[in-house]
Amino acid sequence: MVALATGLILMTGIIQFYVSNKQTYRAIDANSRIQENARFAMDLLSRHIHMAGYRVDTATDPFGDFPLPNFTGHPLAAGEVIGGSATDVVIRYQADGVVEDCAGSGVIAAGTPVVVHFSLDGNNALQCQTSLGGPVSLISRFNQLAFLYGVDTDGDGSANCYDDAVALNANNPTVCGVSLDTPWKEVVSLRVRFVLEAEQNYLSVAGNQPLRKSYSTTISFRNHLP
Repeated sequence: MVALATGLILMTGIIQFYVSNKQTYRAIDANSRIQENARFAMDLLSRHIHMAGYRVDTATDPFGDFPLPNFTGHPLAAGEVIGGSATDVVIRYQADGVVEDCAGSGVIAAGTPVVVHFSLDGNNALQCQTSLGGPVSLISRFNQLAFLYGVDTDGDGSANCYDDAVALNANNPTVCGVSLDTPWKEVVSLRVRFVLEAEQNYLSVAGNQPLRKSYSTTISFRNHLP
């Protein structure tokens, strides 16, 4: 009886140790996958949004008359290289012959007009569509994707404040307390925030919802000219 009781105690301890290790492994794995997806999302968004307004020949292609195609749902006026809403964004540029198309079309020939649309699909995956192809769903388990737009109201090339697309799309837009006729042309950076969930059915410490992590970054438009 003593031996049996001792064996049961040892077995219980071993099972508890195994369960604890398994939970620790799942937590580490879930965090690692979220971080990996976050790095990929940050790199993808930054790489293409940095390109907004890029043109191969600045001498013959004036910024104020940017001759690129529009994208259904978010028409861009002459000189505008960005548009969108609180949950999706459209940019346009000329390919530099180096950066690959986010929709998987490979490296685009230099000078080719490109319009890129980032949004979430119906399954909460980050989706990219371009004027050359797509849409393509790239990263799953997005719980949230949000954009704020940095507006330069004094012409110094830096954002004076960040506002949502509702303010920029208003009939008489006022941003940072300043009335602007063409606010989208004054957007010089973009603030991105997204929330990712664990791909596994791993719950948070509270145990009542999936493990989630929030990320944010600010992306400047390197090719914007005041």
